[in-house]
Amino acid sequence: MKNSDPVSQRQKKYLLAIRRNSILIQVSRILLFVFFVGIWEISARTGLIDSFIFSSPGQILEKMKEVMQPWNVSVVAQEAGMAALKEETYVKESMKKIRKEREIL
Repeated sequence: MKNSDPVSQRQKKYLLAIRRNSILIQVSRILLFVFFVGIWEISARTGLIDSFIFSSPGQILEKMKEVMQPWNVSVVAQEAGMAALKEETYVKESMKKIRKEREIL
């Protein structure tokens, strides 16, 4: 008898094992990264390592937050804004409206 299924049961088990192995590797990498960053942060906070030389993840994130823009703007939106600022009449009218609304508020 010939099996009409193009993929045999052995091959399905093999592919499933490969997929599980791949997922296990990815999860292991993430856990190892989290563990490393956690140990790094704890070591920097407790003084086991010199945070001036090695810094700490918390300090790095704080500095990144300081230099980031408070909003996210796409390249298209940024280009549209730059083009709008080149329109002098639009800018003048917008400034008038803003001043008028500011007086109301």
